[in-house]
Amino acid sequence: MTAKRTSVIVAQASLIGLLFAVAQSGDELISAQIWVAAGAVSMVVMLLRDFIAAAAIEPARLVPAWSRRQQPAAAREARGLQSIYVWLANAQDNPRTHANVLRPRLVDLANHYIPLKHGLDLKNDPARAADLLGDVAWLIDSEVIDRTPTPADLHRFLDVILEEQDPVPR
Repeated sequence: MTAKRTSVIVAQASLIGLLFAVAQSGDELISAQIWVAAGAVSMVVMLLRDFIAAAAIEPARLVPAWSRRQQPAAAREARGLQSIYVWLANAQDNPRTHANVLRPRLVDLANHYIPLKHGLDLKNDPARAADLLGDVAWLIDSEVIDRTPTPADLHRFLDVILEEQDPVPR
């Protein structure tokens, strides 16, 4: 948070606290404790509002836990998909992000889906798995440390492991 934003929040909270303290005091002296407490509460509310506005990925309807209605699938899955896009964007700027953050998740996906969809074991048959993945096999290769993935690479990788596209003709 910048110094300007901090000073604006403190000034607004002080003004709100002062107005609340004046309203509570009536004709008597203004209580400093009420002023500080109201200012602190309003500062917390403003910071929480800013945090929620910055953290919002897409507007989703809030559904109480006791309700039988479910949120739409797009609202539930959007945060996970958004985090993958953030990792991908960071990996394009920093190859170490790919090596330390994105690759372990891609390896987990490959370890789960390749045996299910293609009947291959990555650990016992890495050559066949590399043939299956083709030009995107480097995404899960721990020896590759200086490449950065593109969204197209990630889409091809997911298409192959989810058996939506096979890059190697058979």
